[in-house]
Amino acid sequence: MNFALKSLPANYLKFANYFRIQPTLKMSVSSSSSKLEEISIPMPWGHIAGKLRGNTNSEAVLCLHGWQDNCNTFDTLLPMLPPDKFYVLIDLPGHGKSSPYPQGLFYSMYCYVDLVERIRKHFSWSTFNLLGHSLGGNVSTVYSSAFPEYVERLIMIDTFGIHPYSIKKTPDQLRNSIEKYHNYEQDNRPEKEYTYEDAKKRLGTANPTLTERSLDILLERGLEKKENGYYFFSRDFRHTLPNPCYISGTQAPYFIRRITAETLRILADDGFVKIYLNDKTQPLMVELQSCFSDANCHLEEISVPGNHHVHLNTPENCAQQISAFLQRPPVKQTSSI
Repeated sequence: MNFALKSLPANYLKFANYFRIQPTLKMSVSSSSSKLEEISIPMPWGHIAGKLRGNTNSEAVLCLHGWQDNCNTFDTLLPMLPPDKFYVLIDLPGHGKSSPYPQGLFYSMYCYVDLVERIRKHFSWSTFNLLGHSLGGNVSTVYSSAFPEYVERLIMIDTFGIHPYSIKKTPDQLRNSIEKYHNYEQDNRPEKEYTYEDAKKRLGTANPTLTERSLDILLERGLEKKENGYYFFSRDFRHTLPNPCYISGTQAPYFIRRITAETLRILADDGFVKIYLNDKTQPLMVELQSCFSDANCHLEEISVPGNHHVHLNTPENCAQQISAFLQRPPVKQTSSI
């Protein structure tokens, strides 16, 4: 049963009319807890930290968090998902407990896609599923395009999958990134220290969509304590600097049309659409939507009550939909019978 469309923001309604998103009521889902195992995966630059749940012989689901978050972002959602899967939650490089890239190197979308392929090889997966929030959803989408034969199911939470930039600005973006990285390398400012409450206040100010509980969950993995009793953020400051390269609006359709994974996009009614969609960005979003329609990915779209961190703040709003998507038979297989 759908809730009334008139309850949604005006710009969301405009978006929903274009893409026929079906809003859904908040549903209660019973949860079962299972202890997570900490892991450390060797990488050429250090290690990738993360957590595991389930049997390694089960169907794999790689979970990727959003920008400047960490893998704890899935702590409240995971107990509500099917227990018969093998879940791998990782901290992206320079996030949480994972090693940052060495000084002199850049972070970019393509580096994250490379990381996903390294993770796949580490576990020797012939195929697997991707579950990503925000940046993690974008990484999952681009990987699914570059390596379509490996991805069975793609789940994006509150992101469109690719956030394209103007190709005309590429030279300026490259220069700006190089200059900002160089300036950072020459900056010898001491690392900022915080009391726990001050660190929590800073994170909450930067991320007003997070609840008090969600702040604590992310800080558990996002802070390190010093000998003097103060804390510092473990994430690499360079994540706040501009990337040297982006996917342009011209390139984006070529990425999307290569995706073959069955795809679920979940949008929060007070999240991505409300923040990003406007008269300027809507034409490009419509074009990208048509590319998903052209792709052989059987795209499903739903809207849920909540904000950008709906999976962490109110996981019961999206857990049932994700579980059903993971557990149902493949549509392609069903349609061929």
